[in-house]
Amino acid sequence: LALRKAAAADTADLMRHLLDDPSVRVRLVAAGAALAADPADAAAAAAVRAAADDPNPRVKQAVEELLPQI
Repeated sequence: LALRKAAAADTADLMRHLLDDPSVRVRLVAAGAALAADPADAAAAAAVRAAADDPNPRVKQAVEELLPQI
């Protein structure tokens, strides 16, 4: 969460790496950062779409917030 406050240019490589994190919530934070930097980021869009079926209400909310960015 602290990385959200860092400049996108400083965290872009790390966020790309975190798109493969085992935690869906970490992947969604990374996807949000990646999409903010590049709305056409296919890997970030795929991470959001892959999380769409997650039953966790917080994950569903995060997906709903990110879908318009895709």
